[in-house]
Amino acid sequence: MGVDFYACNYCGETFCDVGDFVSCDCGNKWCCEECAKEEGFTEEIKNEYGEGTCKYCREEDFIDSELLEYALVGLKLTREELITMYKSEKE
Repeated sequence: MGVDFYACNYCGETFCDVGDFVSCDCGNKWCCEECAKEEGFTEEIKNEYGEGTCKYCREEDFIDSELLEYALVGLKLTREELITMYKSEKE
């Protein structure tokens, strides 16, 4: 049996799965209750399995990669085109 390590979804601190931590059914994990609370995790709003939920699984917020993908489609840009634009601005 091994030990897995995770990065807190909120503060980025590393923690292992044998200590105290908070996790949501959607896969997000936090190092402590304070960080989970900052990310909108609550036991008061339950999912269909009767477990607590966070702002991501309730679709109140979205991870940056989802927002970037949405923005690229809306701007009609590919990731490569965006990189080229970004690099030309930096020069």
